[in-house]
Amino acid sequence: MSGLIWNKEVYSVCVKEIDKQHERLIDLINKLHAAMKEGKSKAILEEILEEMTSYAKYHFCTEEHYFCKFNYQEKEAHIAEHKAFTEKVESFKKDFEAGNKNLTIEVFRFLNDWLDKHIRHSDKKYSPCFLQNGLE
Repeated sequence: MSGLIWNKEVYSVCVKEIDKQHERLIDLINKLHAAMKEGKSKAILEEILEEMTSYAKYHFCTEEHYFCKFNYQEKEAHIAEHKAFTEKVESFKKDFEAGNKNLTIEVFRFLNDWLDKHIRHSDKKYSPCFLQNGLE
């Protein structure tokens, strides 16, 4: 099990602002992965869930702003993916707060898999629209 490595060819959506945000999300996942390798993941899981929730909301707002501004055709489906992600992370937070401290591997796998697939498939779809409208 390994974390994600930022690779421009794989993950770039060709918009600097959004690529930078994606890199930050990958950094958060890798922070959890590093803690897991050191046997310290339970100590930082709550912090990671908080940071991921907060930063993902910020990131999703950025994307969704451009969806509306540029009338992105697949915005509804994409926003639904954002909502499902947010609900899942909130669910993890509730489980953790309820005393389930054995969520680390499940959280890591979910975040790692979701972000990898979401960027490579869903986010790359909006690149042409964003670029056509002058984002770089």
